[in-house]
Amino acid sequence: MKFSNKDLYSLLFTELAPKQARCNTCQKVYKSGNSCTNQVHHLLKRHPGYQELAVAAYRKSNRFGLILSDQRTSDVFRWIEWCVMNHMPVNFGERPLVRKNAKMEPISTVMLQKYIDLLYTYVSDDIALKLPEKFGVVLDGWSSGGYHFTAIMACLTHRFVLLAFCPLGDEEGLRAQSLFDRIADTLSTFKRPWESVLFMIGDNCSVNQEIGRKLGALPLIGCTSLRFQLAVNDVLAN
Repeated sequence: MKFSNKDLYSLLFTELAPKQARCNTCQKVYKSGNSCTNQVHHLLKRHPGYQELAVAAYRKSNRFGLILSDQRTSDVFRWIEWCVMNHMPVNFGERPLVRKNAKMEPISTVMLQKYIDLLYTYVSDDIALKLPEKFGVVLDGWSSGGYHFTAIMACLTHRFVLLAFCPLGDEEGLRAQSLFDRIADTLSTFKRPWESVLFMIGDNCSVNQEIGRKLGALPLIGCTSLRFQLAVNDVLAN
């Protein structure tokens, strides 16, 4: 967190009178001209750690009681945001052109991956606390470039929450039992049993239907867009 001379003056000094201020650390009084030169010189000479003092004073004077992050924390967040929202690999921050043009402090692949993992753990714990005891599960799978993916979401009253995003590496991973195990592992991560699932939403494919049968009386709500397409096909055929 960077402070201008004016910021340092307002945070670390108390103005007693026009052109006169007292240091909040050592209580010495200094006169000032049209600028804060005398006070800043005092900080440089008597308080080498004035930047840390300024950060502490800044947070203490926060009227709204917010947790204010320092510059490094803000930079790390912006790197993660850039990586996640633009679907970038974690090593993109080490590319020469990225480092040349990015305004944030450089970050290594190892450190970026570390902070993403820490953030994932925090978000997972937060979702587990807020997830209700009963909810629906939505499955959405697709293929791209020879790779298969499955998203597992919790269906709440007014919104969906992404619980897991699973790449399926081989044909074995596309079977009903494999997907069933992934759903079970995901529920376990958020400390929820199968009994918490009221219904399941997904395409009317054989895999999803088999999972519905495996869970007994668990209702399977088929994909509405697929049913609409089948209805249109029937109309066109007639």
